Amino acid sequence: RVPAICAESSVPDRAVRALTLDAAAILGVDDRMGSLEAGKIADVIVTTGHPCRADTRVVASFIAGEPIDLAATVHEADSTRFANRPAP
Repeated sequence: RVPAICAESSVPDRAVRALTLDAAAILGVDDRMGSLEAGKIADVIVTTGHPCRADTRVVASFIAGEPIDLAATVHEADSTRFANRPAP
């Protein structure tokens, strides 16, 4: 879903907001999640660039404050396949 939302938005930062704070507000939970603030629940990714860019890599991920072992996922294979796709 992230690539589709990023592709539909002319402003990448608005796409990220749509996936985070705006989505939390629609669900009525923006007081507890949707942005990085003290006391809020957050799952976080650390990337090499903007999350909407095809060449961006996720270098770390945290769910409920716990680091996730990215080597144990299909993440790298999927991102490599996506980055090496033929040009349109």
